[in-house]
Amino acid sequence: MAMKLLTSEMEAWSHFTSLQIAVSSCHRPFVSHSCTQTLLTDLWTGPLNMRKNSFLKSNQDAEHGLPSQNRCLASGSKGFSPITLHSVSWIRKFYDFYTAPVVKFWFYTMSYLAFVMLFSYTVLVKMEDRPSPQEWFVIWYILTTAVEKIREVLMSEPRKLSQKLKIWFSEYWNLSDFVAILLFLFGLVLRWHDDPYRTAGRIAYSLDIIFWFVRVMDLLAVNQHAGPYLTMITKMTSNMFFIVVMMAIVLLSFGVSRKAILSPDEKPSWSLARDVVFQPYWMIYGEVYASEIDPCDDGHPCAPASFLTGILQAVYMFFQYIIMVNILIAFFNNIYFDMASTSNKLWKYNRYRYIMTYQDRPWLPPPLILLSHLTFAMKAVYRQLNGNPEGDERSSGLKLYLGHGDRKKLHEFEEKCVQAYVYEKNRDLHSSQMNRIRITADR
Repeated sequence: MAMKLLTSEMEAWSHFTSLQIAVSSCHRPFVSHSCTQTLLTDLWTGPLNMRKNSFLKSNQDAEHGLPSQNRCLASGSKGFSPITLHSVSWIRKFYDFYTAPVVKFWFYTMSYLAFVMLFSYTVLVKMEDRPSPQEWFVIWYILTTAVEKIREVLMSEPRKLSQKLKIWFSEYWNLSDFVAILLFLFGLVLRWHDDPYRTAGRIAYSLDIIFWFVRVMDLLAVNQHAGPYLTMITKMTSNMFFIVVMMAIVLLSFGVSRKAILSPDEKPSWSLARDVVFQPYWMIYGEVYASEIDPCDDGHPCAPASFLTGILQAVYMFFQYIIMVNILIAFFNNIYFDMASTSNKLWKYNRYRYIMTYQDRPWLPPPLILLSHLTFAMKAVYRQLNGNPEGDERSSGLKLYLGHGDRKKLHEFEEKCVQAYVYEKNRDLHSSQMNRIRITADR
């Protein structure tokens, strides 16, 4: 009954559910509660979940009108042959298995790993005039992925396109996918031309594969052990901005002064910026360029006051390597210990997004996902011809549609729970007040 309360739509709240409101308002304790997590587990495993009291199983049976085994036997005498019932049962099992979010996740994961390996092969070998079979697979995979991203935007909840795009781009992985797809299309256009454009296209491929490798980390986020660590990494990366800015200020102050002293006769060029940053940056990691500390040791004429660079480097290494780097490490340690207790709750909260993502995705992964898109288009045309453009809303994820009688029973259950909660809260408050009075009297 509590799970029904989580997923029953509320007319007074724009037909949202309690769980949807909790997620949209970032109510992490609510979403990480054991009742909500059990509900998400039922949705994640779908019909594969064989728990005795599976909430999802009972909902699916009621929603699709699936008879139990006894009902199947009884209905055989009402015009349905056992062979027909057996065929329908196997078709239903086949459909339920391949549309379960956990099965979709493994399909998409295996397809994605194959794509990354073939993309790696494509950028590591020589690029020919025409794409190889491996490159054609990569091209079709990314193009069908782009079509799926467009479908995700159009099928999102907001009605205005601007709001759809705003919400979609607010997710980091969506923004990363958008940049990766654009960079790949840019490289794809260039690779069809002769050199030097083909070489530029290959370089674009080589840079683009970084985004697709990083995307593998989002697949690990589903795991209960790896997910919290990714949450910590995200928190550390987002909070290190000001420390990095301070480190950059120290680096530039030393780099500019050092370059100005050692090379007083430099002409204007872009290489100046590289020389200012390059060596001071690697000094942070312990490369001190010992042979260049005193440039006058080899007998060659050196710039005036070049001896100052050694002193400046000593001061720079002390502030940058001893102080700033250790502050950054201490900062990361502080975030780690602060989030060690809450990262599990954050992962449980983010788990809702992962599960709903695979709940709404077609069951065929790219590049075969194009077949699913054609199926969706045919269904949309069929609904238009039958005067039902909105389709059946009962298949919309975690939302339960109840009749008047069931809704009344659910509200009665809710009222009893609220009354019991208020009674226990008042009793605890009263007992705590009486205890304080008794303690005060004893004193």
